[in-house]
Amino acid sequence: MTWETTTATFRILGRDETVLRPAFTMEFYGGDELLSHGPRLFEKLHGLVPEGTPLHVIGKKGVEYKPLTPRRLSRLRKTMETLATDGQFYAIKDAEGFEVGGYSIELHLSEWASSRVMVALPLSFVQGREQAAYEVFEDFVATFPFHVATAGYGFHLEWAREGEMAGEPVEIRAGLRFHGLMIRNRMQESFLRKQLKSAHWLTFVHDTIAADLGGSATFEGLDGVDTTAVSHGVLLRAGEAPPVGDTESHAPDLAPMKAVNDALRAIRIVEWTEGCNTLYRLDAQAANGWLTRMDTP
Repeated sequence: MTWETTTATFRILGRDETVLRPAFTMEFYGGDELLSHGPRLFEKLHGLVPEGTPLHVIGKKGVEYKPLTPRRLSRLRKTMETLATDGQFYAIKDAEGFEVGGYSIELHLSEWASSRVMVALPLSFVQGREQAAYEVFEDFVATFPFHVATAGYGFHLEWAREGEMAGEPVEIRAGLRFHGLMIRNRMQESFLRKQLKSAHWLTFVHDTIAADLGGSATFEGLDGVDTTAVSHGVLLRAGEAPPVGDTESHAPDLAPMKAVNDALRAIRIVEWTEGCNTLYRLDAQAANGWLTRMDTP
């Protein structure tokens, strides 16, 4: 078993759809201050997808993905300019139906819940071009007022209950072996304005959060970790390339990420919030074990 071959399928409407696929993921969390950045944020996210790639979109009131035609794209951009206080949600990907495809953007902008952006990109986005991927992430966290953000290896999980039912057990089992991977739990993510599920290859914290953690001294001297001050926060890079952290090989690449994870202990959740432990067919102890996987020697 290798993590790069980890997938999950779900049979629906007579077809087997891939609802979970390995990816390079970026997660950004903030509050209602992101509402005013909607148009610019959307354009920067849209620019991650190669020009001319056919896309499909579903909104918060949608029941199925529809082609992102020029007309729909124009309407979407208009809603970004006039965001109501209850915010907006769009999921955009480059595949039809329940198939996950290679590119995915989930944009949640809200006044009452966490505003967050979840991005899944092909592994080719980072493999062999790690510095370029780092600079893309750095640009996002330097431009927009996120509270916390992470990037590294993880999974593209289909936005649909069926996809989550089939995909979540698979991704968490992979995450319990490969400690460098990020896993998804959409219900929990709606609460994460200033908290993290885990550190990752790249981890950003806003200046105010860094100050609460003890200031820049907290991150000085972490072995293998590069620390960069950006416009309103601190960006931590745990190694030159994203770690996989295969525990069956003693996870030789994981030490820098574990050091960051330890430094951020005060803002990490260590168990899923009640009602958010929807990692189907796994007990709570196993699911919580992923959150604390790097806390043991």
